[in-house]
Amino acid sequence: MSRVNLQYTALRLHASLHYVPDPALEPFLFPEGEEIAMAFELDPETGQSIEPGEEHYLAKPLWLGRAGAPEAAFAPGIPGGLCIPRGMYFFSQIREVPDRDGWIRLAIEVQKEGLWRRNRLGGRLYLRVVREDGAAAQIFRECL
Repeated sequence: MSRVNLQYTALRLHASLHYVPDPALEPFLFPEGEEIAMAFELDPETGQSIEPGEEHYLAKPLWLGRAGAPEAAFAPGIPGGLCIPRGMYFFSQIREVPDRDGWIRLAIEVQKEGLWRRNRLGGRLYLRVVREDGAAAQIFRECL
């Protein structure tokens, strides 16, 4: 991943983005031509640190899925199904798809900037890849 100057924004998502579970998907591997998302629950202490360590920042995803219809997004044990719920997020994106370590660095930068701007960040983090005129990697961090 090349060094990028991230742009940050407060994003109000007016409708949830729904995903379908697929056991063939692997964390941090994003097939060409598909919209894929992952959700993570951050450790409360790490998720509020201005200098979190990279080594344990993102553990196993809560869920991983392909874009799909709301009725197909149901997953046992996941209230609301696989979705990025409508609401407020601290958001950033880049025009490339990073590897696992790159995702972690991006997510940490979003967290640091969000905290520096005095946002109340929640513990949920979403990573999404969309492909429209090339790939875009997006980071959504809950704002409370």
